[in-house]
Parts: sequence; C-alpha cells; structure tokens
Amino acid sequence: MRDALATPARATASGRLVLWLAEMLADKRIAGETFAVYAAIGSEVDAGRLAGVLRAAGLRTVYPRIVADTKVLDFCVVNDVSELEPGVLDILAPKPDAPAVDLDAIDVFVVPALAVAPDGHRLGYGGGYYDATLAAAPRATRVGAVYDVQILPGLPSGPGDAALDWIVATDRGAVRAQPGRQT
Repeated sequence: MRDALATPARATASGRLVLWLAEMLADKRIAGETFAVYAAIGSEVDAGRLAGVLRAAGLRTVYPRIVADTKVLDFCVVNDVSELEPGVLDILAPKPDAPAVDLDAIDVFVVPALAVAPDGHRLGYGGGYYDATLAAAPRATRVGAVYDVQILPGLPSGPGDAALDWIVATDRGAVRAQPGRQT
C-alpha cells in the first residue's frame, strides 16, 4: 500500500503528519514531556521531522532499541539522529551503551504500522515488539502514524494486540480510535 506512493509524495505526507501532531499538542489532545518516536524503515511515515519539532518545543524524544531475549523494546533519549546507528534487523536505533528510560516515563508513543483500523488495531511487521512494549506501558497515549491508504475497514486482532488511542493519517489528520468500530 504505502510502497505504491512515490517518494516525493511520501515526504510531503510525512510533513503533514508533523502539522497534525503539532495541532494535537497545541489543543491538548495529546500531552506529555517524553515522546517515543521511531526511525522510519522503508516506506514508513517519516517521524524524523516530528522528533525535531518536539525537541525544539523542549520535549524529550526517545527511540526504540530491540533487546535480545525479550519483545519489550528499550527506549533511549536521542537529541539528534546522528546518535542512531544500525541495530538489530539493521534498523536505526540508539547505541548499545545508551541508557534506557523507564517505560513509565514515556507519555506518548508514536508508532508505525503496515495498516490500522478505525477501532485502533494496528498491523505491524509481526514481531510483536510494539504490542509487548505498549502492554508494559499502559498509561501512555498510543498514536499510530500512517498514510491514509493504510487505514483499512477492519483487521484481525488477538488478545496480545495493543490498540491505538489515536490514528494520525497524513491527509485525514488525527482521529480518535473507536473501539468496536470497523468502518
């Protein structure tokens, strides 16, 4: 789905995502001091510009790092993308010696997805890393960052799947996930 979008269109759409999330911060739909973001892989919505805007506003950004023998991700403070390096699965991540923050200190998780449904369920790459991590941080707000083409009427879900609170689509903007809604 998202791979079908041309690279310039993806870059423009990722810029709109920053505007939608900035609006959510301004009107207090999401709030906090520590925001978990991610380094995009492939054609994912690029959260890099968002991280820069958050840091410019005095907020703390943390990035995920896969840890051996667990599905729960570590998150480390990153002040500049130059602090990231290829990690497990060749995904840009904080350096192995970067100290992790407590998951309870993260107020908002902005997460990528292959697809999302209006009820907040997301389809990831199948590793279960974000599901396990979000389950371990139940008080945090969960925001899915997607292109509009990634919103599908319904997705299969199971007991270990962590639902989103908000879906921020590059064209539609921010929409509160509606449990039970399939269209």
